[in-house]
Amino acid sequence: MKNPGHFLMFLGCPGSGKTHFCHALMNDIKKSDKVVYKRMWNESQFVSKVKESFDQSGTAEQAIEFLCDDDLIIFDDLGSTGFVSSSDWKRTILLQFVDNRYTRKKPTVITSNFTEKEILEKLGERIHSRLFDKDNTILSFGEVDWRQSDKS
Repeated sequence: MKNPGHFLMFLGCPGSGKTHFCHALMNDIKKSDKVVYKRMWNESQFVSKVKESFDQSGTAEQAIEFLCDDDLIIFDDLGSTGFVSSSDWKRTILLQFVDNRYTRKKPTVITSNFTEKEILEKLGERIHSRLFDKDNTILSFGEVDWRQSDKS
């Protein structure tokens, strides 16, 4: 929120703590005195909401505008439900989301199990260029699934 034009990306394997961190961030923001309009989507929720809003408003652009207008958006699990392997429509929706947040310089947190190389290969140069802008912060949560590790 202090650097509003920047994206914060968390990359790592399933169970490495990315979603847990995002929920903690949302809870921390709720405790602050500052009013922040925020939303947290996972990929499947976002696609469903775009389809639902598209049916009501008439255009995907209007639906995305409505769904992306908050001060902070957390987009969890980029690539988890088939943006990559499915229709061009889903990839277009993802590009519109990323471009909307990027050009409007709205704080955005994105998590993914993909590596930077996989994002480039699977989502293309335009999305990669915006997500890995030199001013964005990219954090790797590593390759340990804490849900499966020995906790004793």
